[in-house]
Order: sequence, then C-alpha cells, then structure tokens
Amino acid sequence: MQHTSSKTLTRRSLIGSHPESAEHFARIFAVLRECKAALVQGVPVNQREVYYRLKAQELVRCQRDVSCSLLDCVSLLNVPRNALGVLSSGKGLVSGSITLHTRGREVDCTQEAFALPGDVEGLQRFVLQSAGAAFVLVIEKETVFQALTRAQLWEECPCILVTARGMPDLATRAFLSHVSKSFPRLPLFGLVDWNPDGLAILSLYRFGSAAMALESPRFTLPGLRWAGVHASWLQTDRQHMQALTQRDLRVAQGLRERLRGPAPHWAAELDAMLAAGRKADIEALPGALAPTLLEALRCAM
Repeated sequence: MQHTSSKTLTRRSLIGSHPESAEHFARIFAVLRECKAALVQGVPVNQREVYYRLKAQELVRCQRDVSCSLLDCVSLLNVPRNALGVLSSGKGLVSGSITLHTRGREVDCTQEAFALPGDVEGLQRFVLQSAGAAFVLVIEKETVFQALTRAQLWEECPCILVTARGMPDLATRAFLSHVSKSFPRLPLFGLVDWNPDGLAILSLYRFGSAAMALESPRFTLPGLRWAGVHASWLQTDRQHMQALTQRDLRVAQGLRERLRGPAPHWAAELDAMLAAGRKADIEALPGALAPTLLEALRCAM
C-alpha cells in the first residue's frame, strides 16, 4: 500500500508476521463492509457509529483503530474519505464576526458558538458572510476559545474565532480553508501553548498531514501565522512554566528539522524552548489574555 504526498512516497505492507497485522487486515475489511453498506443505502454513516458496531464485534479496541483503518482504505482506493460514505464526528467550534448560511438556516456567530459538523464536503457548501472581521484566530484550546467568546473579543476588534479543541480534525481544517478562500484578504493567526505540541498543532493547520496525504493538501493554510504564545509574552521568573519532558524533546527535534526551511521563525521559537528547557500553557500568561493578544495581532497586521 502507498501513502503519497507532493514530496514523498511511502510504501508499507498490510500483511506481516506479527499477529497484530492480521487484526489490522481484518479491521480494514470490516470498515470497507460498513462503507459498502452506507453507500448502497445512500445514507452516510458517522465514524463513531462504525466504531461502536465494530467494537460490539470485538474487531476494534478504540476510536484510533477505526481512524487508522479508514486512512488505509482511503490510500488503498485512492479516494477521499467522503467517497466512502463515512463522516467524521465534528470537533470544531466557531464564534465571532461571521454569519453562516446552511440548509435554510442562518447562524449569527456573535450570538452563539456554532458546532461544526463532520461533513467535509457539506462544509464547503456553507455560504459565509463576514461582519467586517479583521482577522481569523485559530485557537488550540476549547477553554481559551470559550473564555474569549464569553469576553466577546470581536466587540474590541471584529474577528472570527475557531477551535478544533486540540489536534485539528479534517472538518475544522476544511472549514478554515473555506473561510480563507471566501475571504482571501483576511489574515489567519494561530494561538497555541508555548510547547512542542502547540507548534505541532499549528504546523498541521498550515502544512497538512503526511498520514492523510490524499485529502490533507486540499485544506492547508499556507498563510497561517503564529500569533502566540511567544517566549516574550511569558514571565521571566518561570514560576508558571514546566520542564520539557522526554516526549516533548522528541516532538521538538522532529519538528525543528521539518520547519527549518518553510518556517524558520517557528523553528527559532522552538530553539528558544529547547534552550530554556521549559514550556508554558496559554493560561500561564500574566494578567488578562485579550489585551496581550490584541496588541500582538495589531503589531502583526
């Protein structure tokens, strides 16, 4: 089987000598069976439904088993996920200076945060109306998104807030790509923790995922800029910072090599983390987040 991208071609066998290889092979056929049923019935099935059905048959242990099998099906058949009749569960939330028009429904996101569905192709059909937004802010954490939504950040500076509540799902990335194409002059900024995982999330939004090489390139955000958190925002006494773990160091080393060419400023910030041997959450910022954030965004724009 081949996983392809614009730069690499990776081959791997689905059949190996380890017993887990047979289990994985069986899971792929089980997932394909669910896909066939959905396509024959003409009714897309949610990935979570597939998980519970296969779990009842003791074919999967966790959601990741289904996700990995779906990725393999996409690669084997060389078709996008939506062509398999399986929808991912949506994770994304959006609020702020944007109105969404979908299936006869109008959603004013200044009045309520809207939960993005997992239907990637359906999201592309949303009609978007910006209420004078000056920028889009992509936020790593739901807690930070909710805090800025409650504070109605867009009242101080019109903006659109989006979060995937951690590592981005394809649907949230598809929505952001749709926003970017609908409003090509609207700058995009990312707000993530000052740690290797935060930068990995930002990199996935901007550059895509090699593991999803067939679908991922459609929804990259090459114009995404890192709004923060930056080392310069943090207190010098380090009282709210933590030491980098061995896992952090491994993530950082891999990221640094990949970012050195396409995003040298990001790589430099990663070097600062490694030199300090420390990391910090967004919540570690001294004082209120909104003023610091808005000042950084105004300088960036």
